[in-house]
Amino acid sequence: MSAGLAAALAREENRGRAASEDAILGIEAAALARLRHVRTMRSAAVAAGSAVVVGVAAWAITSTTEPSTLAAPTSAIVTDAPSPTPDTGTDLADDGFDSYLATADLSAEALIAGSTPRVLGEEPDTPRQAALLCEMDPDINPWRGATATTSTLTETKACEAVWVGDGPVWTPDFVTSRLVSRAGDYEATVALDWVLQWNAPSSSTLTIDQAAISATLATEPDTISAPGLRTRGAYVGESLWVSPTQRLAVMGNATSPVVMDPAYSAVIGGVEITTQGPGSTLHSQALWAIAAREATPQVVVQVRVPPTGEAGAQELILEIELEPENGLWGNGDLAGLPAEDLMAGAEPRSRDDAARPDRQAASVCELPDALRARTTYIGSEWSPEIDVLECDPVWLGDPLFAAQAQDATALEGMPATYVQWLLTNTAGDAVRAGVPMLLVETRPASDATAGDLTMFDSLAVAPSAWTADGHRMVPLSDMVGSIFTQHVQPGNYLSNAANMSAEAWMLGPERDPDRVRRALANGAQTTSLVTVPFRDDDSRVLVLEVPMGDTLSSDSP
Repeated sequence: MSAGLAAALAREENRGRAASEDAILGIEAAALARLRHVRTMRSAAVAAGSAVVVGVAAWAITSTTEPSTLAAPTSAIVTDAPSPTPDTGTDLADDGFDSYLATADLSAEALIAGSTPRVLGEEPDTPRQAALLCEMDPDINPWRGATATTSTLTETKACEAVWVGDGPVWTPDFVTSRLVSRAGDYEATVALDWVLQWNAPSSSTLTIDQAAISATLATEPDTISAPGLRTRGAYVGESLWVSPTQRLAVMGNATSPVVMDPAYSAVIGGVEITTQGPGSTLHSQALWAIAAREATPQVVVQVRVPPTGEAGAQELILEIELEPENGLWGNGDLAGLPAEDLMAGAEPRSRDDAARPDRQAASVCELPDALRARTTYIGSEWSPEIDVLECDPVWLGDPLFAAQAQDATALEGMPATYVQWLLTNTAGDAVRAGVPMLLVETRPASDATAGDLTMFDSLAVAPSAWTADGHRMVPLSDMVGSIFTQHVQPGNYLSNAANMSAEAWMLGPERDPDRVRRALANGAQTTSLVTVPFRDDDSRVLVLEVPMGDTLSSDSP
């Protein structure tokens, strides 16, 4: 479990809390407590249960090949541990890590006023924040008068490289990222995801524009080069330097300012970039080299700091270097197959179909705008957008995941109210997968509606998932894609757990959890639901349905 992961996802009130599994899981419990406030949301259900945002951290455990190391979430007590110390190459002041970070006024105007030139190959005497200062005609500033909140982010402009602040604004200790890739004969893909956890000392806040965060990848970052590939939210090339004092900035036409609050805030985002093979007019040699792992890129996220007033003649963009080689789930992982690839040869499925153990059951869900993947701001009052959707059932090709029997000690030390389920990737290839839910159907031959579904943690209970018109009910949230998706490698595990107690009830009609546990003990039909995002279509999601049989681990009465 990486220290960067815990620092990025599991830091609530004590910055730099330890990366122990207990700390991560304990903070997940706090997330669950916050989520219980969403019970009154209209037509709501939680797709990932207690694994909301900080719960993503627990997924690192599921990528192990030892089922005995899997732990049920929300069960542990948070313990304190020493804070991480940044490797800066300089001595920190006696008063600790906070003295190393930028302080004072972090407004765009103040940072610009204190900026100094940045030159290729040179470093300041003391660490400062890398940034870009873009001078422009206010009348053609793309952010001036912008009303949209989602930007194409496909324009680039040569801007002055500068240093700002009296120290770094963001440091690697509070930035977590993951870079995975896949290169075939005719196409290559690179997927980059990140978590920017705010780490300012004292009460410092910073306003950033979450609609103007872009990723850049450079294969020869310390050189001056010609422009590279521009695509939605990303830039890939040999270098961003166009002169010894100027670098390319990625710009857009939308704005959505948010305040990074030191009490608890983070921004989660990601991009996926593809290129055609050599010889194609759509070929990027730099991207191909990264995807084929022939080049290790410098990865920098550019973050706009909007002015206090209306956008005008100057724009400030912070440059935050990521370290994806210290990614969430290890080095060398292959980018998982997206839903587009899995849908090849899909056939309609109906409730009258006989069981087909040689095929993968699934449903295709059309997502309302509120559930579509985007850059996500996480604050202390954050809760997910959630809904129960009626989806189209389909049959896919060969099974992608299989239920995995668990060791008798899987829940050792856990409360008797816990149930845990475990899946194995049987696809022979990496597959993208969200944290799995468990669906319990007490009368699967009947019909049901969204109002019949109850959530206990990440476990959904309903008489049936079939509606009268032949659709499948699927509870989903906006935690689809990006950092919320794991690239599960062949033979690796995917697991989750839920607390079936009155305290863990989240929404829907109240049900006696003891009766649910007895239904499980008596063989109620159970299915694991695994979301797989589409690579090029955020309006849909594919949900795999994996029969669990008698493989659940629980102390059901």
